[in-house]
Amino acid sequence: MKLRCLLNFIQLQKHNMLNHLQIISSLLQLNKLDWLREYIDEACLDIVHFNEATSVKLPEVTATLLCAYSEAFNRKIRLHMLVDTDLAECTVPGHILGEALEYCLIYALESMNPEAGEQPDLFFKTTENENKYLCNLVFAAPKRYHPLPYEVGLVQAEILLGRFGGRVFLAYCNNKLEIFLSLPKRQSKT
Repeated sequence: MKLRCLLNFIQLQKHNMLNHLQIISSLLQLNKLDWLREYIDEACLDIVHFNEATSVKLPEVTATLLCAYSEAFNRKIRLHMLVDTDLAECTVPGHILGEALEYCLIYALESMNPEAGEQPDLFFKTTENENKYLCNLVFAAPKRYHPLPYEVGLVQAEILLGRFGGRVFLAYCNNKLEIFLSLPKRQSKT
């Protein structure tokens, strides 16, 4: 687990919270209630992102997602999370899944270049069906996309997950890249 990264995340949140309080206080003093409501709505969206990450039952995966949020912020990238499952029945051990997901997130973040005018949004989503979980990352492909660096970079994640029946896939469509992690699920005993 990357303790330094988690510490950076906590420090970032402390800084953000202090900023939120100062802005809210200023807007109240200026009696700008419409702006205050709008600002509070935006601040609440940030909190919702963390709630998404903390709904995962695997602490190593939660830590990876929180670290990714901090890293994305530092790179001026917006990380949007939609966690529709807690991954509780995933057969891949948490520390392995956290590490594999970290490899995928690093390659996604490193491929993005918002300062060059590229779209600065990275979307992370989890879903499940009766047999497996799916995690996917979607982001704008670099202007000069060449698949080799991404495929080579994702090999390590594939090796980690493959030992437990998981897979990593990369798709390119409509100038977007999508990394899929397919993860086996424990079968319920009925």
